[in-house]
Amino acid sequence: MRHYLRCLLFVVVSVPPVQAQQCPEGPLALVLSGGGAKGFAHIGVLQVLDSLGVRPDLVVGTSIGAMVGALYASGLSARQIDSLTRSFPPFDSRPVIASRAPHEWGSLPPTFLWEQGTGGFVLATGGVRELQINALLNRVLLRANLLARGDFDRLPIPFRAVATNLRNREAVVLRGGDLAQAVRASLAVPLVFSPERIGADLYTDGGISANVPIGAARAAGARRVIVVDLKESTLGDSVILVSPEAVAGRLAGFLFAQPLDSLGPDDVYVQPDVRGVANLRFDAATHDRMLINGRLAADSSLRRASCLPRSARAVPAALPTQLAGWTVVNGTTRDAITMGRVLGLRRDHSLRVDGLEAQLSELPHVEALRELWLGPVGTGDSIRFQASIVPAPPRVAGVGLAYDHDLGGRLWAGVLDRVLLPGIETSGVLTLGRFRSDLTGVLLTHVGIRRMSLMPFIVGQLRSEDIRLFSSDGHSFLQPTVRQATGQAGVEWARIGAWRLRGAAAVITWESDGETHSTGGLLLSARTEPGGQAWAKGEASITGAYRLALAEGGVLFQAGRLSLQPGARLAIGRRLPLQATFEFGGDEGFPGLVIGEFRGDREVVLRFESSYLVRGPLAVRLQLAAGRSATGGSLLASTGWLGGARAGFGAETPLGPVTFEYGLATNGRSAAFVRVGRWF
Repeated sequence: MRHYLRCLLFVVVSVPPVQAQQCPEGPLALVLSGGGAKGFAHIGVLQVLDSLGVRPDLVVGTSIGAMVGALYASGLSARQIDSLTRSFPPFDSRPVIASRAPHEWGSLPPTFLWEQGTGGFVLATGGVRELQINALLNRVLLRANLLARGDFDRLPIPFRAVATNLRNREAVVLRGGDLAQAVRASLAVPLVFSPERIGADLYTDGGISANVPIGAARAAGARRVIVVDLKESTLGDSVILVSPEAVAGRLAGFLFAQPLDSLGPDDVYVQPDVRGVANLRFDAATHDRMLINGRLAADSSLRRASCLPRSARAVPAALPTQLAGWTVVNGTTRDAITMGRVLGLRRDHSLRVDGLEAQLSELPHVEALRELWLGPVGTGDSIRFQASIVPAPPRVAGVGLAYDHDLGGRLWAGVLDRVLLPGIETSGVLTLGRFRSDLTGVLLTHVGIRRMSLMPFIVGQLRSEDIRLFSSDGHSFLQPTVRQATGQAGVEWARIGAWRLRGAAAVITWESDGETHSTGGLLLSARTEPGGQAWAKGEASITGAYRLALAEGGVLFQAGRLSLQPGARLAIGRRLPLQATFEFGGDEGFPGLVIGEFRGDREVVLRFESSYLVRGPLAVRLQLAAGRSATGGSLLASTGWLGGARAGFGAETPLGPVTFEYGLATNGRSAAFVRVGRWF
């Protein structure tokens, strides 16, 4: 027994004491991968981090991960980021170039648009309304940009954005400069966004070179990482890739796939379930699903992890309040003047961040600038902007096409020059069609500051039109020809992004039935900018020979795949010449009637349109209408009213809307409505 106790005592004193587990020292980095709409899962992961009180020492992001990461690094909570992203306008990846066309082309949407660059004219692609995306980044990252002042280490959490050098496909870690531009470079998805130029280099989506930028985090000094990987699980043989969306998603997966950098025992790997989510499907349902899946994956991974640092969220530094001045580093003094006028800047005055956010959001409507990145620098309470810009191209050319079952095909071609006459835009448009052809020339210049713009203009137009006068059965018509020349001089007053008012003195001469007529007077028009839920437009002519007034408007309601749009059209005239009479229902006609079948000098139409997306861009459409067209008498007389209904299918395509419908009217008439492209 004594021998046993002696042995036990020897063992106890010989074995060293057990050491408590030591947490590794060194910075902890949060690494957010690319993945398009799957990036909403990042917000769910951030919600779990916030609930645990875990604060990383560094944030590194690629593509959508760079955007979410920049917001998080700026001091916003996951809840704030979620609320902010839900307020974003719908993201549309269809090829749209109309928003890049000069506004003086009016309702003429270009099917193809060419812009003059350093290497000559190139075809404009504008895949996803890039002007709006750039403005969105400028606005939502403005406060973070002002905090960083060109150095992303100054943010409450140091930040890195990863992009790909287009010349050699090497990953480039952006740690300074304009924060919004760095994020824009990181998410420049090929064939969807144009590459972003920073200095002498062009950058595209960081996912091509480092979709999960663990290496960039290690190079920035991280000893441990929390990785959020939006990689989709391997597709099994049962998955059928037949839709273009599924094939595009699969190809994107190949493009952005790289071997995952090694992870250590102290690292945390989070992989949310993103199966079946298309990269460009930025809708509310995807947002909700990805948020939940990100939260579930983070709960599973992070709550099991040990040694995660807990700390309170850093309080961002105060924003600067004084603007010392601004320059355009890649432009001229005139460019700097334009920038100051557009943004309403004043040197050595207080900086109103809310007002600047509003101005930046309106940049898509400012034609003088294609891109604008502020490049804030400075210390203390004062700041300067060392901005970089992409000016509007000096010359633009466009072509548009459309076809209508009743009216035949139409073609237009336009050119615009911004350098021939300094400070003046010169534009010419030729429109050719089966029943009408026009030649229009415009000279205008831009005046005004901030959200107000004043544009003096001179317009000259020649028109030849065959007016269709239908028989009572609607099957045959006469075609008297009217030739008209119009000259206008006036001014357009625009509240950028909201509405445009135009007034002009005009001289009008026309020839009809061998007789020549001339008159002069005042032409007025007003319209809201496109893209809003409510729209309205109107025009009025007050001349010595005739008078007319026309107003149209509507409101769009959307709920998921269903959209509803009630609208109205009212018109009245006095002593109208034949070419100025109103075609019943306007450009889209009236259900059940041939377009232009009824003409008169007064008209009222009430419409209710609905559409439901069946699959992809294909929608089922229904239009109900009631109205009357007359010559003379009361606008709302009790006689002559018609009802109509038109139903069919429609789809949005790169050439514009395509519609196949058939309509019936209460007078027993019926007519097909087939149209390809946006009518003009």
